[in-house]
Amino acid sequence: MASAIQSPKQFLVQVARLPLGPKLLVLSTLVIAIAVLTVVFTYDSLEPPEPLHSALGSAIVQAEETTLLSSADASAKELMKLKKGAKVNLLDKLTSLDVPSVRVQYVTPERNSKPGYIRTQDLGAWESTDPVSEWAFLNAARNSGGLSTEEIITRLRSFSLRFPGTAESEKALLERAGLHLKLAKSKQEAGKPKEEWDPDVTQAREAIGGLTPSTANSSDVVAMNKELDAMQSGAAKPAETPKEDAVTAQLRILLRNAKVAWDSGDLNGCESNARKALALSPNNTAARGFLYQVGKAREALK
Repeated sequence: MASAIQSPKQFLVQVARLPLGPKLLVLSTLVIAIAVLTVVFTYDSLEPPEPLHSALGSAIVQAEETTLLSSADASAKELMKLKKGAKVNLLDKLTSLDVPSVRVQYVTPERNSKPGYIRTQDLGAWESTDPVSEWAFLNAARNSGGLSTEEIITRLRSFSLRFPGTAESEKALLERAGLHLKLAKSKQEAGKPKEEWDPDVTQAREAIGGLTPSTANSSDVVAMNKELDAMQSGAAKPAETPKEDAVTAQLRILLRNAKVAWDSGDLNGCESNARKALALSPNNTAARGFLYQVGKAREALK
């Protein structure tokens, strides 16, 4: 039995002694066997590289380790493990973070992962260029209870500057106005001097000035304006003089024209109307937001 087991050297010597025909048959069989084994053991490396999928934002792994799965099912095939600090691209629009998992792709200079799913609770530091998703991230941060009123106001202001003219921006402006009004009333009721609460009244009016006419004329905003007027005057008076009404109407027309120009791709028209609006209201959030977007668009065209 032992003598039947040959070393590779002995095998090659015996093959060399064979006639040409059998020798070629043995060698061709050996080559085919090696090729088959090579394909079997290198199958993964033969797969085409995964393309970079279109992303709507990003998130960072917060857990010590998490798993990228092939589907949203917790028992799905494991694609890879990701460590804390790994950054993933978000592939779907999110309206809320109250979902078990999100579809992502892990991207590196060497290789991109296949799209997969990661548990939502294992991710943090959410960011998005999509206003709907970014609004969901802002709501999640606000509802976590870890932000002060001032921090929420700052984030709402930043949001309205990033996404002017969107439905989510309208919500941000309206909520910021309400928070400023709440702060102003709280300080006034606590006996603080006007110098301490009047800036919040001014900021509330600025936020309201960035609203579209339809929102600004809603019953909630009209009531808010009356409260602001009453705070500053000490008694219920007409909200504005005729001159102020004319200025407000002109401001709304300019902002509407800026949005129409932006939506049609007219950067010059958008900028012109936004600058005229700033001349009427130097701190107007919507006008500043349009100028910011125009600047970014022109940089991208260079």
